[in-house]
Amino acid sequence: MRCEKAVVPEPYSTFGDETRPARRAMDKTTLKFPNASAEVAVVDHVISVRVVGTYTDEVALALLRHLEPVIDQIPGDPVRVWDASKIPPDKFKLSNGCIDAIAQWARRLREKKPGSLAYMVGPTRISYGMSRMYEMKADLDPTGVVVVHSLDELPGEIRRRVPF
Repeated sequence: MRCEKAVVPEPYSTFGDETRPARRAMDKTTLKFPNASAEVAVVDHVISVRVVGTYTDEVALALLRHLEPVIDQIPGDPVRVWDASKIPPDKFKLSNGCIDAIAQWARRLREKKPGSLAYMVGPTRISYGMSRMYEMKADLDPTGVVVVHSLDELPGEIRRRVPF
């Protein structure tokens, strides 16, 4: 796995979209894997994750390891946005064991940061179904995990902080 990091100075505006207000500096990292890459961006308390390519157990678990120190640096409760829109249905390769491990990780996170939220963006049947499976296995209260079909379904204050 290779990691590239870029810091975009204030004010930050996404892709020339001047309708979005300027926001605090964005910390962006790209993790590279043999058949995938993962972008992790942090704006304020919102952590956005987008995987492009094949989503395997290796990629998912590496992302969790990468996110641990990122989450610890956020004062208060983070909001995680997991965007699966760039994962083709035939490239979604998570095992049940990995989904269990992700759910356990989420439980530990909720113990440390009880107000944290996770939005799972699953535009295809496979990604939406896998996200719902995670939601059920995580056994979180109804506000802990929200599964949506697109980024447009996110609350406005969250969507404005997602750079994808």
